[in-house]
Amino acid sequence: MSTRSYIAIRAARDPDNKSQKEDIQMVYCHFDGYPSNNGQQLLDYYTTDEKVYDLIGLGDMSSLGRSLSQCEFYGRDRGEFGTNAQTFTCFNAFKKAANDVSYNYLFDCQDEQWYYRSCGDNDFSLLDYKSCAPRS
Repeated sequence: MSTRSYIAIRAARDPDNKSQKEDIQMVYCHFDGYPSNNGQQLLDYYTTDEKVYDLIGLGDMSSLGRSLSQCEFYGRDRGEFGTNAQTFTCFNAFKKAANDVSYNYLFDCQDEQWYYRSCGDNDFSLLDYKSCAPRS
């Protein structure tokens, strides 16, 4: 059985531009979406907006790895089509679309931090090593 997740990135926003729309890109990850795996790997290996954009740019994936070469992407590695990232210009639309999997991960370029939420949670929390610890 799989623990599905979405991995997303939220572009930095200009606080002086009230009409600026959100820019959120999101991809699907089929396996091992729980914080002690995907959360831990995101914190350890995808620590800059450049690394996260590179990850998101390869589209939906079967599994996340410690590097892009260790990830299994549906498009790059399996030749599948229609696996590009989804783009959202509204944060609430993103949250609604991402609510059908076990976990969501969001890298916010504004503060260069990872956030996460579990299925059914409305709000995102800061992803840190404590939240990635395996539950007993």
